[in-house]
Amino acid sequence: MFWRRGNYEFNTVEGIIAHVTHMSYNFWGTWFVGITANAVSSLKAHQIDTDNQMSSTFVCWDIPFESAKLCKASLLALEGFDFISDDESDFIDNTYPNSFIYMYSVINGHTIQHIDVSNFKPVKALPENHIIVTEISRDGKETITRIGDEFDKVACAEFVEQIKQKFLTNQMQSLKIVHRSIIEMWFEFGEGCCTISYDSHTSQDGYIQRYRSETNSKKLIPFFEGSYPEYMVCKDVDKLIAILRYFLEKDRKPGKRQSVKWVVVKREIS
Repeated sequence: MFWRRGNYEFNTVEGIIAHVTHMSYNFWGTWFVGITANAVSSLKAHQIDTDNQMSSTFVCWDIPFESAKLCKASLLALEGFDFISDDESDFIDNTYPNSFIYMYSVINGHTIQHIDVSNFKPVKALPENHIIVTEISRDGKETITRIGDEFDKVACAEFVEQIKQKFLTNQMQSLKIVHRSIIEMWFEFGEGCCTISYDSHTSQDGYIQRYRSETNSKKLIPFFEGSYPEYMVCKDVDKLIAILRYFLEKDRKPGKRQSVKWVVVKREIS
């Protein structure tokens, strides 16, 4: 997956090292570290599927050209990690201010460590991730939609209205949205109600956040799949739509300023 920190123009060596050390559990096994002026070309040459933005086998950052070599050296020097590299596979080009640090999980027999970069061309920026929407209807039919740059406020309003109508007519069993930053929000539906879950992928212990209603009742509410305590159930369609729209437009969950409460739970819940 492509990872970029917030809306910053570029990342720093310190920020990248901090992310890798904090998320060390994602980097088990051997990982290749490289520098490139075209992340997609390099990763594909290593035989990495860059079209799968939910893949946990690669990661890439944009970084100022003059910081790229220091960042690579700093990553290779980290203790407790099995990082390798090949200087001849680096695609160094200063056409644009930024280069890219990329890492991928070395899978025996499935990746190539040494690549030919002689015909590569530099690119100005990383490609934009899609928003991936997965809907499962009451009859179990799964529909996956990829949303690109055309998703403006008008398109967002139209999409949200479609979801509202499906909610009101009990057409959906579940809805999952993976935003451009790979943050996820998903919904499980019952008769006129739903749960809303949010995962920013920052917890090392498998915790997520779930919507917290105003009630303290732990009475179990039956859903199309399983059941949930009432204090985790949203029965207000306007609240549901407001949360969904905020997430789609902002790429993050609403919080106290938007009068939305969340509770931290383990990812598995009955």
